[in-house]
Amino acid sequence: MKRLLICGIATLVGACTATTSVNRVAKEPERQVNSALRPALAHINKAKSLKKFGEWDSVVVECSEALKKEPRLVEAWQGRGEAYVFKAEYDKAISDCDKAIEYGPEFVDGWVTRAQAYAFKSEWLKAVADCNQALEVAPKSAEAWAARAVAAAGMDDFKMAMEDCEKALEFGPRLAEAWMARARALCCKADFKAALEDCHKAVEFGPENAKAWLARARAYCGLDEFDNAVADCDKALQFGPKQADTWATRAKAYCGKDEFDKAIADCNNALKFGPKYVDGWVTRAKAHCGKQQFDKALADANKAVQLGPRQAESWIARADAQFGKGAFDKAAADCQKALEIVPASADALTTRGRAFLYLGELEKARDDLDKALEFDAKNVTAWNGRAVVFRNLGEFENSIRDYTKAIELDPTFVRGWSNRGRTYRDMGEFDKALADYDKALQLDAGNAVNVEGRAAVQRARKNWEGVLPDVERALALAKEDVECKIYAHLDRAAAYVGLDKLDDARRDAQSAYDLSKAHLKKNPSDGWAHFAAACTCAWQAELTADPESQEGIRVTAFTHLEKAVKTGSISKVHLNTDLDASLLRADERFRRVLDLAK
Repeated sequence: MKRLLICGIATLVGACTATTSVNRVAKEPERQVNSALRPALAHINKAKSLKKFGEWDSVVVECSEALKKEPRLVEAWQGRGEAYVFKAEYDKAISDCDKAIEYGPEFVDGWVTRAQAYAFKSEWLKAVADCNQALEVAPKSAEAWAARAVAAAGMDDFKMAMEDCEKALEFGPRLAEAWMARARALCCKADFKAALEDCHKAVEFGPENAKAWLARARAYCGLDEFDNAVADCDKALQFGPKQADTWATRAKAYCGKDEFDKAIADCNNALKFGPKYVDGWVTRAKAHCGKQQFDKALADANKAVQLGPRQAESWIARADAQFGKGAFDKAAADCQKALEIVPASADALTTRGRAFLYLGELEKARDDLDKALEFDAKNVTAWNGRAVVFRNLGEFENSIRDYTKAIELDPTFVRGWSNRGRTYRDMGEFDKALADYDKALQLDAGNAVNVEGRAAVQRARKNWEGVLPDVERALALAKEDVECKIYAHLDRAAAYVGLDKLDDARRDAQSAYDLSKAHLKKNPSDGWAHFAAACTCAWQAELTADPESQEGIRVTAFTHLEKAVKTGSISKVHLNTDLDASLLRADERFRRVLDLAK
């Protein structure tokens, strides 16, 4: 979740409405100006009232009406530009601010609003340049200092960002936006505790400022205090019910709570009020990933990339969707795009590292995950991913160490417990393996994969009677999880062999093979499915007495094994630890396949 906050730097620190300009229409005599302004100002005043409630579509309408009556009204151009910023229509915002600046270059808000629009487009240098112009006009403008701080943080220039925040607080010590700007910079440095303190100040000085509540919600998300984040977003929505960024932030909090349906509903609202709001598309893509709806996730991520090609989060979201679909090469390519924008992105490095793992590029995977942990030592996914790499490399002690670190960081991390249990099983430490699987099932009793994992431990220790109830339970829970069903049938086949029930064993081996073949018809390049098919063939070979039939089955097994290895999904460790049929191990073809594996 932290990456969603850190990369949201372009979010506005607040609307700047402190106007110092006297002549609202440039180069007009005072009497003529007053006469022309009266009907137009009625629309401007109405727009200001609507702005308080986040009614940005109506603000656009009122400002447009004002411009019909007075086309050179600076406040109308700037006000409409500000509304476009909140509607995530940044090019329109910039165009309107251009007009505001043309007619009133001394009007500070025009420069600041355009800077904020550029910040949303990640055009940081242009944002800084506009803030500099604003500060030439009004050196003590706290709003301009705050906006420049946001742009500086976007360029990773935290020294400049913090110095600008100090200036903003010097000239506006009770300005909520100044405190929010410093909180934003601190969030970018992942110092969420300090950011939270500044957000408390922002809320204190702006109790009706939706942005203040929103800023604090983001800080809470950074601290994984998702319930507090949701509560603050609820408060923000009271004051700005149509602000896309608030809906998207609450969606992020719901993602942190694994409440993906609520997250999707909130993203729908975010995109209703801001159809071009990139973060709304990104967050909904992540929620769809959480629901294993990878096609929907990819569609949303594609939209995010289209709207925000210079935002690393767009590419990371698409990489996650590609990863979920098994397109690991595409996931790695998208992560590379993200890293070109933000070289220190721990999340991009983590996803690319995991993609390299599935592509069989174990050294590249370890390098990426090492770097990810340098940038974010609390990244549970990175610790888990590197542990998997170590297991594939046969470095079981290092694997156990990294799984243990992941579990320490998040004791509710189910996969950490089950993965460590599997590694203990490979090490022959069966009591520890069972304890870890039991903990995983305590956290998620309906997890079929972990029930099957427990059955596999019982199988490894040759507790045949203990295998059977776990297999029955796993098959009942697995539903559409074909891989889990295949391995459950293989566990039971092994148990039946141990119990000398060979007909039952043959039946389960055949069921496993039928499942793997059906899956391969839909997914012919799935390396794990080929490996599962090879495992089922291995058991069928063990259970076949006729030498000619046995040889045919073994040929099929090695065909599947070679395909599995060529996908990069299967390592030497898997071949040595997971393929436990003696007839294949004793075959010279096994050595050839082993040599193909990395």
